[in-house]
Amino acid sequence: MLNPQSAESADKLKMQNQILTFEQSFKKLETLVQEFEQGNLDLEKGLVKFKEALSLAEICKKRLDEAENKIIKIKEQFKDFN
Repeated sequence: MLNPQSAESADKLKMQNQILTFEQSFKKLETLVQEFEQGNLDLEKGLVKFKEALSLAEICKKRLDEAENKIIKIKEQFKDFN
């Protein structure tokens, strides 16, 4: 089980991650994946980093969904030009 300090620091990371661009979030996510693949994390740090990775993945999905919605709106504006 995560200790309160670890959970608190993970929540702080999530708040900090909310202001990242898609590219920044994706880069951080790639870095975390590499750390997991190396297998040198202890359980406590691994759990915190896993939570951060999920947060970053969520942010990436949100940014992609926002971009998709913008593309749909732009296409709708210009559908008469086809």
